[in-house]
Order: sequence, then structure tokens, then C-alpha cells
Amino acid sequence: MPLANSKSPNHIRKRVSFWILAFFVALLWYFGTPNSLCEFFANRSLDARRPSSTLQWIQFERSWFGTTSRSLVLEARAYLQHGETASVLQSVQSLRDRDPSNKLVDVLDNLVSIQLGDQSRLGPLIASTEDNLPLTDVFEASARCHLFNSDENSLAATFEHWTQFSPNDPAIEYYRGRWDEVSDRFDSAISHFEKSKTQGSWFLKPRFRKGILLRDLRRFDEALQEFDSMIGSDFETIATVEAAYCLHMMGDSKAAWGKLQGKHDVSIMLQTQYYQRADQFIEGNRIALVGGGILESLERYSEAMVLLRQAIEANHRDSEARVLLISCLNRSGKTDDAAIESKVHAEMTSGRLEGKKLADQLEIDSTDFSKRIRYATLLFRYKSLGESQLETETLQKEFPAEAETHRLLASIYRERARESNDWNLRADAQERIALKLEAQKQASN
Repeated sequence: MPLANSKSPNHIRKRVSFWILAFFVALLWYFGTPNSLCEFFANRSLDARRPSSTLQWIQFERSWFGTTSRSLVLEARAYLQHGETASVLQSVQSLRDRDPSNKLVDVLDNLVSIQLGDQSRLGPLIASTEDNLPLTDVFEASARCHLFNSDENSLAATFEHWTQFSPNDPAIEYYRGRWDEVSDRFDSAISHFEKSKTQGSWFLKPRFRKGILLRDLRRFDEALQEFDSMIGSDFETIATVEAAYCLHMMGDSKAAWGKLQGKHDVSIMLQTQYYQRADQFIEGNRIALVGGGILESLERYSEAMVLLRQAIEANHRDSEARVLLISCLNRSGKTDDAAIESKVHAEMTSGRLEGKKLADQLEIDSTDFSKRIRYATLLFRYKSLGESQLETETLQKEFPAEAETHRLLASIYRERARESNDWNLRADAQERIALKLEAQKQASN
């Protein structure tokens, strides 16, 4: 008769199997296989143009298995696909600190500058054959660079080489569409975006850009279909906002508000990031602006005013939000407050008109610094933070010894600090330059 506490053969086999499995898991861990698996799937996501999925894999790897140089490279490449240059630079700096001898540090740094329009770095990068990233990364940075500089011939050459290397990459048709879009060939742009969608179902940018273009053409029913198709995707938040806007413009404000509810708590920083990833530039609080407009049409003026004031607080140049706020104030019987806002709006209109006149003059002669800095200042005060930054950064390159330019740029960067504290650091640097230039000018006098 067997003893009561004796172990069955089946139980012994289970224990042996467990320890064998534990041994192999420990062996895989020792040789870094978990990291390699995460990086394999992260890289596959990049190839499929799903950079958000890549970042999720990298974050998972970092939380459980630690960071590697390869994971930092993949992270930087994912941010490059998103178009988030500030985040790329942070990843590059982490890679530089971890592995100073890694040659990809300089390559990634160059790709950021190229994406931002520096054509001088493109030739040497293409000519280099050692330790380069996949050519698709170079082609995409090149396309963005030529779009930035409106260089049609160079862009066409990029498309030709890109097509020879990777003919089925949906980004090729996407950037063809972007060029047609900025060239006001809207039907052609829509056609390219549609073809890009067909080539890559996970590639969301062409779907969103098509929706935005249809929206701007006031083809709201078609735009609504595009935005609704992205519900459940990485672009769900901004697609919902734009779908609500389309419904509102189609006259169904009640359905629009129902769609937008629950999105009000998304921060300005996240909104900016989401729209940036879709290559759509916004300023301020888009959700508050759209929501305020919907509530105003529903005659829910008190609720509308709360959102519209949020929109103006986020972007004091938002004339649409201010006009809607004036309407709400008047309809609510708050005529004194409406008069104050109307005065501000009149000042904004006057400033924009002056800016337009200066722009016409600068098309003839752009060598007058006083007119250039006045124009950049008017853009900053009354029209657009993005346009003022572009104009002032150009001015800084052409007139590097003018302290006034650096001070204006510091003010612009301070306002952009809502997105990232990195802008505050840049603002500090511009203010130091301005102080140095002012001290030199006083010493020379």
C-alpha cells in the first residue's frame, strides 16, 4: 500500500517542467532576449507606420527590462515619423549620454535639422554609407525638408528615388498629396491621400489629412465619414473633435455636442501633440473653441462662455472665439462686458490690417529691419504664434546682432512652454543673447 504523502509521477513531471522553463527564461533574460523581442515588434510597428505602437513597445521594454541604445534609436525614429522634433532631440540626448560613441547620434540629429528645412545637411547624409538609418527615414525627412522650402524639383527627385527603393510605402502618396494640398490642387491631393490609405490601413495621417481638406472645402458629409472611420484609433480624440465640428456645420448641433462630450478635459499640451502627429497645426484650445461654438448655437450661453473664455485664455489671438463670446454676452444681456470684448476685437482687427499692409510692402523690399520686426510683432500680438515664430526665427538669421529680435523670440518661446518646458530653456537662451547684445551696444556708445 503506497504512503499517503508520496508524490505522483505526474506531480514530479510538473515540477521538473517548471524548473526547466524557469532555467530557459533566466537564460533568455541573461542574454537580453526580452529586450530584443520588444525591439523586434517596435521595429515592425515602425515599418507598418504605427509609431504610437512603437512607443508603447519601447515603454513596455523600459518598464520591465530596462533601456538599450537600440530602443532609444527606435524611440527617436518613432518621434521622427510623428514629426515631434523636440521629442526626437530628447531621445537623441539620452542616446548621447548613454552611448557617446554611437554614430547614429549625429545621423538622428541631422535628420531633425533636415525635417526642419536645413537642406545643407541632406547631401552629406545621403552620401554617407556607414551606420545610417533605413533609407525610408532619410527619404521622409527629405520630403518634409523640400515641402518646408517649397522646392518642387527636389521633392520630385526624392519621390523618384523613394519609389525605386520602396514602391509600396504609403508615405510616398501621402507626401505627394501634401504637396498638391499646399499647391491648391485639392482634388489631386484627395486622390493621393485615398491611394495612401489603400496602401497602408494603419497609416492614419492620409485619412486625417483627407478629412481636414474635405472639411476646408465645406464637404462636411464626406469629411464626417473620414473622421468617424478613425474612432478607436490613435487619432480618436482629434477625429471626434473634427467630426463634431462637421456635424455642427451641417446644422445638427445637438448631435455634435453629444459627440464632443467627454473630451473637454484633454489638456492643451495633449491636443497640440495629437494634432501635430496628424500634421495639422493648431493654436490654443481647439476643443474649447469647437465646443463653445456648438453651445452658442444651442443657446446655452453660460456654458458656452466658459469654454470660449478657455479658448481665449489659451490663445488671445483667437478672433473666432472672441466673436462668439461677444455674441453670447450680448444675448445674455451683458452688454458692458460685450463692449469691452468688442474693443479688444477692434484692436486685433486694426493690428491685422496693419500687418497685411506691411506684408505687402515687404514683398517689394524685405531689407528694412524696422518693418520686419514690426511685422513679426504684429503677428505675435494679433494673428498667429506659429507665423510669428517662423518670421522671427528667419529675422534672427538675417539680423543676428539685433537684441530686439531675440527678445521677441524669447516671448514667443515662453508662450509655447505650454507644450513643453524645453521652450522655457530656449527662451532663457534668447534673453541671455539679448542682454549680451545690449551690453555690447552700450559699451560701443
